[in-house]
Amino acid sequence: MEMTQASVLVVGAGIGGIRSALDLGELGHRVCLIDSSPAIGGILAQLDYQFPNNHCGMCKMLPLVGRERASEFCMRKALFHDNIEIMPFTEVKEVSGEPGAFQVTLLQKARQVDVDRCMGCGKCVEVCPVVVPDEFNQGLSQRKAVYRPVPQNLPNTYIIDREHCTKCGKCMIHCPTQAIDLFLIDTQKLIQVGAMVLAGGTGFFDPAPLRDLYGCGAHPNVMTSLQFERIVSGVGPTQGRLLRPSDGRPIRSIAWIQCVGSRNLHLQRDYCSSICCMFALKEAVLAKESSAGEVDTAVFYMDMRTYGKDFYRYQRWAQEEQGVRLIRSRVHTAVPLEDGTLSIRYVDEEGSIQEEAFDLVVLSTGQVPQPNLRGLMEKLGVSLNTAGFAAPQGFSQVRTDNPGVFVCGSVTGLKDISETLIQAGAAAAETATFLASKGVVGSTEAIPEEKKDVARAAPRVGIVLCKCMGSTEQSLDWAYLKGRLQGDRSVETVLDVDQLCSEEVLDEVLRRLEATQTNRLLMGACLPYVYKRKLRGLGVRLGLNPVLVDVVDLRSLGFSGNGSEGQATKEAEVLLGTALEALKRRDPLSVVSVPVTQRALVVGGGIAGMTAALTISQTGFPVTLVEKDQGLGGRLRHIYHTLDGPDPHRLLADVVKQVEDTPGIQILTETEVVESKGSVGAFRTVLRDKDGKERILEHGVAILATGAAAARPAQYCYGQSDRVFTQEEFEELLAHFKLPKDRLKTVVMIQCVGSRDEQRPYCSRVCCSAALKNAFKVLEWNKEARIYVLYRDLMTYGFLEEHYTRARAEGIRFIPYKPERKPEVSLEQGLPLVRFQDPILQREVQIKAEALVLSTGMVPPEDTERLAAALGLERNQDGFLLEADAKWRPVDFLKEGVFLCGTAHSPRSIAESMAQAKSAAQRALAILRRQEIFSARMVADVKRSICTLCETCVAVCPYEARRVDMEEGMIVVDMAACQGCGACAVACPSGAAFVRGLEDKATMAVIEAALGDAFAHI
Repeated sequence: MEMTQASVLVVGAGIGGIRSALDLGELGHRVCLIDSSPAIGGILAQLDYQFPNNHCGMCKMLPLVGRERASEFCMRKALFHDNIEIMPFTEVKEVSGEPGAFQVTLLQKARQVDVDRCMGCGKCVEVCPVVVPDEFNQGLSQRKAVYRPVPQNLPNTYIIDREHCTKCGKCMIHCPTQAIDLFLIDTQKLIQVGAMVLAGGTGFFDPAPLRDLYGCGAHPNVMTSLQFERIVSGVGPTQGRLLRPSDGRPIRSIAWIQCVGSRNLHLQRDYCSSICCMFALKEAVLAKESSAGEVDTAVFYMDMRTYGKDFYRYQRWAQEEQGVRLIRSRVHTAVPLEDGTLSIRYVDEEGSIQEEAFDLVVLSTGQVPQPNLRGLMEKLGVSLNTAGFAAPQGFSQVRTDNPGVFVCGSVTGLKDISETLIQAGAAAAETATFLASKGVVGSTEAIPEEKKDVARAAPRVGIVLCKCMGSTEQSLDWAYLKGRLQGDRSVETVLDVDQLCSEEVLDEVLRRLEATQTNRLLMGACLPYVYKRKLRGLGVRLGLNPVLVDVVDLRSLGFSGNGSEGQATKEAEVLLGTALEALKRRDPLSVVSVPVTQRALVVGGGIAGMTAALTISQTGFPVTLVEKDQGLGGRLRHIYHTLDGPDPHRLLADVVKQVEDTPGIQILTETEVVESKGSVGAFRTVLRDKDGKERILEHGVAILATGAAAARPAQYCYGQSDRVFTQEEFEELLAHFKLPKDRLKTVVMIQCVGSRDEQRPYCSRVCCSAALKNAFKVLEWNKEARIYVLYRDLMTYGFLEEHYTRARAEGIRFIPYKPERKPEVSLEQGLPLVRFQDPILQREVQIKAEALVLSTGMVPPEDTERLAAALGLERNQDGFLLEADAKWRPVDFLKEGVFLCGTAHSPRSIAESMAQAKSAAQRALAILRRQEIFSARMVADVKRSICTLCETCVAVCPYEARRVDMEEGMIVVDMAACQGCGACAVACPSGAAFVRGLEDKATMAVIEAALGDAFAHI
């Protein structure tokens, strides 16, 4: 068994594994990405829409700097990157060795379909007699025993379901390329890696144990949330139409039941699955949108946990503008009625029994550990928590007990997409740091030398037509196509070959083309998404600029089966003709290089900023850490204990010492950023110290970790009594033993003070856990204390739920209140008197408290607006710094080379801030590791002779890649920052702005060829 080598093995090709693999690949490490599934994408492949914008944006994960090294198309189809080897349908069988030198035996399961031969024609499916439920559509449709596991994936090859296959042989007989072999067996591969990242994703709770309560599996109109995702999908079993499964009638009402398989002690699932509330809100909105608002949607919930950035704003939008009903309740049963509807019986907030009928019931099923990953984690020495998820060390969310093994995403339990991506980036950063400690560093990017200068040469196009193992010879008239192409005066030669994707044929084609004057190359082959990068390598070997090489798909035409005889040939003629016209007129675009200043600027000396600075410095790059206060630590200096046990002050002391003892970190306290100019790789930032002295710092990247401030309440008698505190003040008093026992007899805590209201329509995320930890600290002091927590929704997401359960068991009383009827506070003899409406008694209750504690949350620092303006960055509606994309780029700004982390992004915990800091550092390292940045070839430019300097293009550029040079009197394009989006070209009133490679002349020639006879001009 041959051994191959890579830097890292990433186990799991869901969204977390893909992000880690991409990040490590961008650092120059060779990555082997495996998944037990026959396709990549994980659960995300089944989700067409993600909140907050209800669109797919997976492609936004792709690199922007050096973007031509990776995929340049929809990532829901496939992923290609120079440094990543993808091995689906592969599992880890054995692991030996030690951190830094693992030997891993991989089991590659036989697809029994040769992916190199399979053309996706589907003839095997037509003759297969076996029909089974389709897992991709969650059993709502049928598939054959030979099938495509994910319809949109590439390559679009098939696989044999060995469990259900009868081996009748019909598929083998009818396969035109002999791609099927029902007797292939699994194979093994030995790989040596320095580190491993476990990103095996999540499973979902099987509601079968609740069949008698909700009817899932017994009634067709009861389904899981993942099944509903397939129903609402445009490529799902009903093509997006909301039809009742029982009879196909239009759905008029839908109910979502939350916490099915979560927050359930009877099922031993004492945790919140974190994603279900937003999942249900999104699905309810999608149901409204797909029915033009006609479908009634209701979500039955215990606590609506919309704790993430902009989550609560989405909840309000769903309620107020989309008409989604939220019903706080405890659902008892879903009872089927004679007309096919289901009656939801529940207990409302007042304790009354209610009943309402719905056409469809959707169960929001919680997350569960991946069972096939447990054995591997135990073998690698990865600790598991009581729920069966990986338990990272201390405040780290990605380190395990094994120093060479890291974890991310739902392997650690209960993460949404953005949190998974943050953890994946953190895992990549930790992995790179570990590899660097072992002397393993990533390779640097190299731009292939273009041996042929064809800027002024007449186009001489070499054309290669592949017959795909003869499979298209009967559907395409190759002699006709070849004759038409040879009639073009710009065509140097036309070669017809078979199996162009093989190395032998490529070598032969190269030899034949080298004997010609070919300076452009057009190939008609198959599956450009799959083979385009490989075939473009032929052009590189010829010394051609990659822009002058193109590949078009002819094979799919040969199997279309549509139209009259000769239709496929006509379509092939048009495809080749339009590609030829574009190639003839395409300029040989070159790249522009920008030297990288290999230093990082980190603004903010709290735990996030210090973590980011340490992560970067540990890989050998210098960092300047700027803090406006006198010392490091930020808000962590005011946190004295946590729910989960680790000591935050010990963490603070350790991290501060590490930062101060690291020679590569320059610490500038009592210093602020005044102004910053430049772009990715080459920034010049003005810093000013307390004495007004300014200095200019040159750096390649910047990370903003400016933190958040504690909100100060303007209600509930705060500031009028020494018995009224914020949670932060209360924690400090408890930590310093400044509250005598008699002042802790009756403690009232009010949640969401100044949060989740008109002034601050967001959740501060940590307030509920802060209330719990302080309540437990009170009970340590006084076991007889009576503690009341008045709340709207308790945000104990994930494993914080265990502490909520413990708090109730220890006698802490939790009383919900409605936002329209908030508690009232007055002072009576110096003590706070709290009045509120008891939801069960349905009357006003008052409590005289020795201590009133207000959970006030976080707000952006006062200087955030000034800092954002100085750096040319945006803020969201709440004043926090605005990331490039809430879901897919949570640590990036649109301004390339600048990143954010911690509570500068939004309220978050210590561990979450540290993970985001490592993720931001990883993104920064992907730039710092380069000696120079190479622009993409297709970027924007300016025709200066007709530019009027109206600056419209500057205003519309989303990447701030354009500016006015007043001295030269012209618009200047930053080629490294430009992403070739074309916004400038669309907005320019004079036509001066354009994208190189997409000039009008070439575009019009392509359109003319497509609309008329492609070769009419010959």
